[in-house]
Amino acid sequence: MAMLLGIGCTGNSSDPLTPTADNQMLSSAETETGSHGLLNVYDLVFDEESSELAAIEARGADTHYDITPFIAPHVSASIITWDPITRILVFKLEITNPSILDVFDVRTLFITDAASGYELLNPDDFTKLFSPFSPAEVAPFRAYAKSTLNRIFAAGPTHAETFEVLIPPPPGGSARLLVECSWPGNCEEAYEISNQAVSNKITSTVSATISLDAYDHQNNISAISVDTTPITGGLTWLTNIGGSLWEGTVINLLGAAPGDYLCWIAAQDTTDPWELYDYVMVEIDIPSSGPDWTSADYPIPSGGCTFDLGVIADPGGLRDSEILMVDPNDDNCSNVIKYEPYYVASADYVDMQDYDASNPFYQPYPILRLDAADDGAFSFTNDNYTLPWPGLGAPGTNDQVWSVLDNTPKLHLGPSPDDGRYYFEYGSYDVETRPIDVCDDFTLGQYAIFSTFEEFSPIDLLVIGTMPDSYTHDKVKYVGNLDAWADCGEGTVDPDHILGIDVIETLDTSGGADFCTVYILELSGSTYEIEVFNIFDTAPMWIEDFVKHVMTISVHIPGSMGFELTAHDIELLPINIDYELNPTHISATVLISYEVGGITHGEVLIFDAVTGATLESIGEFGEPAMPQSIVFFLDNDDDDWEIHVTRENSGGNTVATVFTYL
Repeated sequence: MAMLLGIGCTGNSSDPLTPTADNQMLSSAETETGSHGLLNVYDLVFDEESSELAAIEARGADTHYDITPFIAPHVSASIITWDPITRILVFKLEITNPSILDVFDVRTLFITDAASGYELLNPDDFTKLFSPFSPAEVAPFRAYAKSTLNRIFAAGPTHAETFEVLIPPPPGGSARLLVECSWPGNCEEAYEISNQAVSNKITSTVSATISLDAYDHQNNISAISVDTTPITGGLTWLTNIGGSLWEGTVINLLGAAPGDYLCWIAAQDTTDPWELYDYVMVEIDIPSSGPDWTSADYPIPSGGCTFDLGVIADPGGLRDSEILMVDPNDDNCSNVIKYEPYYVASADYVDMQDYDASNPFYQPYPILRLDAADDGAFSFTNDNYTLPWPGLGAPGTNDQVWSVLDNTPKLHLGPSPDDGRYYFEYGSYDVETRPIDVCDDFTLGQYAIFSTFEEFSPIDLLVIGTMPDSYTHDKVKYVGNLDAWADCGEGTVDPDHILGIDVIETLDTSGGADFCTVYILELSGSTYEIEVFNIFDTAPMWIEDFVKHVMTISVHIPGSMGFELTAHDIELLPINIDYELNPTHISATVLISYEVGGITHGEVLIFDAVTGATLESIGEFGEPAMPQSIVFFLDNDDDDWEIHVTRENSGGNTVATVFTYL
């Protein structure tokens, strides 16, 4: 078995490193950013019987190639292992740069006819450089000096890479190892694709997330696609999640048969025509016969559902699966209705209109957002511009208040101002804030997010969280000032465009600070995102705790081919070991809608709340269906692992769709 070994570099055509223009090999490999030429040729000879490997200078090579011997690299090949049964040869190829020049991005291309039987089993990536000389067109390669700054291959040192090659039985074909580099600087195209993975097997109803890391010296990767044609009918485009991480969702739109599908990845650069390639294996499986989502529609007796709701999970208790909802037929939005499971009977729960008639400066209505904790307590935000709050500013600031009721239900009445009504005398700041949304966590704590809605403010975005044994001021545990992130774009939050929040508390058993993780759904520019923050309990009550941004999750419809969407609400689901797609992490559910052909559809997107990976969608693109829907809000039953969506169906009737994972 013999393999030809060529040495080349990238540079401008006037550089002494490149062959002259009449070199046939050079003229076939010209690029817009330089040219690649061969500087020397070796035969890499492997004697199968004696298990000897040698690199020998090819005689007469200069009659075939115009060689400029400005750099004469030293090449040494040595066998590590040879298995005649599996016919896998593992060898080390050392390259020394004996010149006075530093070169960059040295790569050894493995060029062979696909029918030859030779295969490089451990490629770093693939390229079409020198494709005229590679019948397979896309050649795998091993990169050198990967641990050095900017992948510089300095003058003098030796670098080595290990090659694992499948050798065909005699007589076999032939293969060529071609070494090339970039000079006088780094290559313009992307130089690495790595860590590609698929989150799970996909079926006719279950989608998967493709993720990978991609690197470019100039940080100008313009697009990354995965050729999933047999599965989706075209390319799947990935989205940059942040830094080097790219993700995209693939769904079996064509009903491809079960099996493993090799899908090629292509990374495009804004300034260089050459793409970098690699592949990922996507596995399609037979749909599971185990637990899956089911759905049922329930009428809402009050005849409307345009405002928020809260589901009470009270396992074994009287309030199990009860739903609290603001009655939209009440012009003042003051009456909270209680629905028995599931929406078949309703009764008044509490009327806020005359709740505190003794205090003319406070009316806890109209109610804007509402959420219920698992024990039946609930919180709400209100919007009352009519009366001033004494000592806290001009008329119109009454809507600063976050009202909290316990599970009796009873508003916490304490010293003036009311303990159950969150107002701000925040240190030396004169802060007038308004509550945007409220939520509860899985341990009965309740939270609210406030904003000044001002462009510049010491406290422009604030998260407040209570301890679960009482929902009052003296039990505040978390005070997270997100002002540093009060902006627009990835990693930031636009206070004017927050659509919903949810929170989970993590109790630190290692002796550090407890923290809560806040998920904020927002419209950022023209896209929807979930911004995730940790708020660490590091400061005394009402003093700012330490806040850290964790990640940004892009909200998009799996397999939608780019439909424009509108996001409405977000809620978390606890860990469910029976949920096949995410048995070890909490899940985040996002209610969205989109329009196709003038018809509005509803969808619930489900994400891994720890990794940010897209898990699946239910409602239209993913069964069970919720077609032709004007959707409003959602809440989740943590105990029964249900998703409740209020919506208007195609007949104009207001209903609740309950998705249950059985």
